Amino acid sequence: MKVLLWFRRDLRIHDHVLLHKAQQINAQYLGFAQAHLKSSFENTGEPRWGERKKQFYLETISDLKSSFESKGLPFWFSDLPLSKAIETVEEQFIPDEIWCQNAAGWEEREEVLMLAKKYKLREMESQSLYSLEDLPFKLESLPFIFTDFRKKVEKHSEVRQCYSTENQFSGAQNIQTPELPELSFLPIHPHSAFPFAGGERAALERMKDWIWEGNHLSTYKKTRNESIGTEYSSKLSAYLAWGCLSPRTLYWEIKKYEREVLSNESTYWLYFELLWRDFFHFTCRKEGSSFFKSKNIEKQIDQSKWMAWKEAKTNNSFINAHMKELAETGFMSNRGRQNVASFLLHSLKIDWRLGAQYFESELIDFEPANNYGNWTYLAGLGHDPRPNRIFNPEIQKQRYDAEGKYVELWT
Repeated sequence: MKVLLWFRRDLRIHDHVLLHKAQQINAQYLGFAQAHLKSSFENTGEPRWGERKKQFYLETISDLKSSFESKGLPFWFSDLPLSKAIETVEEQFIPDEIWCQNAAGWEEREEVLMLAKKYKLREMESQSLYSLEDLPFKLESLPFIFTDFRKKVEKHSEVRQCYSTENQFSGAQNIQTPELPELSFLPIHPHSAFPFAGGERAALERMKDWIWEGNHLSTYKKTRNESIGTEYSSKLSAYLAWGCLSPRTLYWEIKKYEREVLSNESTYWLYFELLWRDFFHFTCRKEGSSFFKSKNIEKQIDQSKWMAWKEAKTNNSFINAHMKELAETGFMSNRGRQNVASFLLHSLKIDWRLGAQYFESELIDFEPANNYGNWTYLAGLGHDPRPNRIFNPEIQKQRYDAEGKYVELWT
């Protein structure tokens, strides 16, 4: 059987169900990934791929392609629209089936439905920590509130072991793959909290360095709200978002640390955040397009306020500092994201969708379910049991940057 392994947000070799299953049936397979890097939002015309995000993604694709080629196998990447990209592949490799990750996101779902009209298509779980069939409820009965989801999952579900992919390489041969798009190699900002390259190898190295070499997992709950430096948080979000790192691999690394070093609130908290990630993932799958509420941007937008927020020129230095960090590095702390989002929504009264789209373009760790789930959460339209979740930037600054070091750093 000839199988096109369509890599989506699972850009890795380890713990990879598609590779594992392909080897089990001795399939002739070709690794394939696609991203329309020149695409833009229909309602605004703004680009969907900021330069930092694009660079991280292409570094990740380059790393994955290198892993395949080190085994003597081709990996095909295309920046054409999906249907055209596969038509180009078929000039050399006509698949009997296409296998892919069951990714969250309505546009991702539409892609699958489009391909299923022409190809025999099989989806597999590889994005979440827990498998759907291991949850203690059907998808249609998914709890509306995270706390209810967490309690049931923690009590009744178990995380599966990782798939073995050792020697899982017997794919297609004699395929001439196109060259990758040229990387722009943007310089790393000297104050960047995320100076790391994309790719699976960088992801596994960062995980081990942060947990074991730096011993930072033991104090994570105390430091996670900081904003300066590389070590206050794991910086694994981008690797998880693109699937360079399997959430199960991270989970079992946490469990190993708890066995061999210590188990405390901080070690639990990293797992807790993986649960949040799963909650948004499964909620997005359950709700489909309604998860994103509406595609229509309000037309009456105060352009001066909107541009001031984007360009870090508001009347609030704390907000400006975070927005400048995002523009310069493609990254921002979780605390910073909550603050700038709340400011856009509640102080500037700007449509939340504009903020969500800007984050989608700029964040190197953008992932549909988490990005839009968090924005609707703060906008009072999502799965938040508390109404009017507003962050006062002056109080936040006193609490998290009382000495003004972060503001000074990004001024």
